[in-house]
Amino acid sequence: MPSEEKAIGDWIIEDMNNQFPRVRQAVILALGRDIKKQDNYFSLYLQDVDPERQTDFLDELLKSMGEKVRVPEPGEVKARKRGARQALRLDAFENYFYHINQIEQFINLAPIAKSAGDIINDKRYQKAVNEVTDGHGGKILKDWLKHSVKGYASESSSWIGKKLLALRKNGIVYAIAGNIPSVLRQQLSGFNAMAVHPAVAYYAAQHWTEGKNPVYYKKLEGRAMQKSKMMRTRNFDRVQIIINKQNPARRRILNKKPWSSIAISWIRWMDKHTTVYSWNAFYDTALNSAAAQKTFGLNGSEEAAINFADKWVGRTQPMGGAEHLPDFFRGGTIERLLTTFQN
Repeated sequence: MPSEEKAIGDWIIEDMNNQFPRVRQAVILALGRDIKKQDNYFSLYLQDVDPERQTDFLDELLKSMGEKVRVPEPGEVKARKRGARQALRLDAFENYFYHINQIEQFINLAPIAKSAGDIINDKRYQKAVNEVTDGHGGKILKDWLKHSVKGYASESSSWIGKKLLALRKNGIVYAIAGNIPSVLRQQLSGFNAMAVHPAVAYYAAQHWTEGKNPVYYKKLEGRAMQKSKMMRTRNFDRVQIIINKQNPARRRILNKKPWSSIAISWIRWMDKHTTVYSWNAFYDTALNSAAAQKTFGLNGSEEAAINFADKWVGRTQPMGGAEHLPDFFRGGTIERLLTTFQN
């Protein structure tokens, strides 16, 4: 084994040993039981089954919330028997990068997922929600929590469903005629914002026009970031993060990037500018438009304007994660595929 690979392997083992106390504490809090380090901590994944379709720690969280978890066969937690011939993923780099993502997600979700599941599964709560949502609210909330815990919303088992899901995940940059045209998808969401109210369209057009001046744009960006916690925590690098997860970990370690960093920076630039312009348009509308204040029940206060801007940016510029999309966009493969234009 080359010394470089051995060094990386030693680092992986050391990192996992350091992480285990956090994992153990999260398991005790969420699942009410202890866990041994050798007990399914570093999972093995089958070669011919997508890792996201194999059971893992996040499925254990779903079980603790009373969810019925579909276990694909052959599953990763199935006992390995003498003479077994299913091919395993033996690339330690790829296994580690997928594994550490799942573990971190588990650690951060464990304190809240169990309690949220208890609330959503309460019969009185479900009855109250269903009464005001024509019987659909309980299922929507359950699906939302399940998809938020898993980080995606795929339960498709057909080959065409898998192909469409692959396009859904990889199409962020590549599926629509390469890198550069996909930048336009971020700009399209700006028209969603303008359609909310004529006053929003007026302020959005003004900001887009004046925003050609870098000083003017920086002023808008500074105002949005200063006043809105949602804007400060919004992930403008999610396109690159998704691509990083989809490309082989070995290439990342060797610093080989098969995508265009320049094109990705354009996507980030357009996403940020569109969101900043839209947020400020909503904010100015809530403060200055009497018609909008009457329509949306606003009192013209600073707090109401910030909440109004946060709410409508979240609706018109969703980030594309399961927790950011309406339920009907998470209902099937086609619906999920169609949401890629506006990640």
